[in-house]
Amino acid sequence: MASIDKFTRLFRALTDRERSEFLAFCHSPYLNQNKKATVFVEHLCNSQVYLETRVITVNEIPLSLFSGSRKKADQLATLKHQALKLLTQFLGQEELKKEEFQLDFWSAKGVYKRTPKLGAKLLEKLKHKLNSYLTPSTQLSFLQYQVNLQLGHYQVLEKTSAHSAIAQALRHLEQFNLKAQLRLRAGFLNSARLINIDDIEITGGEELINNFERYNTPDYLSILYRDLYLSLKYEHDRTYFEELVNRLLQAEIKDIASEEIHTIFLLCINLCIRRSRSRPNNTYYTELRRKLYNEGTRSKILFEGGYLTEWTYKNAIKTGLQLQLLPWTENFIDQYTAYLTPGVRNNALNYNLAELSFAKRDFDLVLDYLSEVSTNDFRYYLSSKTLIIKTFYETGNMSSCMSAVGSLTVYLSRLKGVSNSIKKGYLHFCQILYQITSIRAEKKVQKIKEKLRSNALLAERDWLQDVFQREHPHA
Repeated sequence: MASIDKFTRLFRALTDRERSEFLAFCHSPYLNQNKKATVFVEHLCNSQVYLETRVITVNEIPLSLFSGSRKKADQLATLKHQALKLLTQFLGQEELKKEEFQLDFWSAKGVYKRTPKLGAKLLEKLKHKLNSYLTPSTQLSFLQYQVNLQLGHYQVLEKTSAHSAIAQALRHLEQFNLKAQLRLRAGFLNSARLINIDDIEITGGEELINNFERYNTPDYLSILYRDLYLSLKYEHDRTYFEELVNRLLQAEIKDIASEEIHTIFLLCINLCIRRSRSRPNNTYYTELRRKLYNEGTRSKILFEGGYLTEWTYKNAIKTGLQLQLLPWTENFIDQYTAYLTPGVRNNALNYNLAELSFAKRDFDLVLDYLSEVSTNDFRYYLSSKTLIIKTFYETGNMSSCMSAVGSLTVYLSRLKGVSNSIKKGYLHFCQILYQITSIRAEKKVQKIKEKLRSNALLAERDWLQDVFQREHPHA
């Protein structure tokens, strides 16, 4: 089977509104003068052939787009390349439109290059706007540095004192540097922990923390990044993480740029998951995770583009079920299902109602809900198949359970384009469940117990541990 090309993959990922706006972008003679590429994109939008076939071939394209003796397949490849270039330009412009102050800065700088005096007035106006902006972010600090530096250059040009503007530029650069360093170090440590590397560090971290207080009144965002970095660096110390979570649950976070606070929330949730794994009988971090999901959804911090993603929705529900908080979980489903994007709403609802029914031990209802779930997305396939396996086990249907385990193992062996960590997590689930239910020799049982405790890549760990206790009560 031919692989999907870059343009088609990216074009499919657009929303209907984005495709419509991209077509308007292509029709603009100022932005695009390639008429063939415009006709190509228009044909795709009108015919929706990109939805019906994996690979767009010459058979789906109007003959009028091809000319001369050159092979049609080569001409189509050129059209796709040209369309991809236009699409990346369009997406860049869309991102810039979201950054109001960035657009103002580059507009003012464009004016400054031609008429410095007028450009300086626009920069001064932008400077006051930035100083009065109440939502701090890493990029805001860097933009303030850029504006003040440009004004400093103008003051030098006019032979006036540039000291004030340059001093402010350096102060903002220092604030940007502080936030950016802490953010990057936290991200690096988080990535290292995900792949079980514990003894890694970027030099300079200790010095950065020791000198933290010398920075000119670190803002709330810098403090959050410091606490996040320390929480990741010292994962066995509760103090830093408790302080961080308490800050995240306070009112001050509403004044922080949504993208950055969204990232911090997700990193904290992931940290809770890792700490829960190392403390299997302690629900402290699971409850912290629930509180973060609760606040993140209530305040819409965890929303993306005005919607709650189906995966955040699923993970919040799973957290409630792990704590056996059925009323809270049911209320969450009732309250937030409407905030899922319409295209995934029914699928996500049916799957999570199946999970809720499993927790209530209403196993017939589990299978009824799962029969309504589309498993075209591999994540739904893996989750649904695992839930079916668990349901068969709980109802004592061991032949169907082991048959489903074998079917899932085969699926995983053929699954392409998915990270090894995900595949290994489910493969280990299949292997350990089989071992738990079939092995009785004491030494081997103890090895299984150790695998359950130490294996970092293991799906449904809590349920497997419960099954182990039931199958081997004296182990």
